[in-house]
Amino acid sequence: MTVQAKIETAAQNIPYAGSAVIAGGSILTFNQWMGLLGLLFSIAIGIATYLFNVRMQKRRERREIELHRKLMGEGDNSRP
Repeated sequence: MTVQAKIETAAQNIPYAGSAVIAGGSILTFNQWMGLLGLLFSIAIGIATYLFNVRMQKRRERREIELHRKLMGEGDNSRP
């Protein structure tokens, strides 16, 4: 099959693809699309918040471990 034939075949299918996109998009009303968008946004914010909290907790634990070691003198060779 030549390149010209492939282009012509693809050009014949473009209206069908456009119709499928429009039909798929019109399944939901505008309010339903906005609700779905809000739901996805809320899920994304929730995941981002969770990851941020995990990161901050790890930092907090690291600081507490360092403080504990300083208070107990574990990193210090001055003790006999």
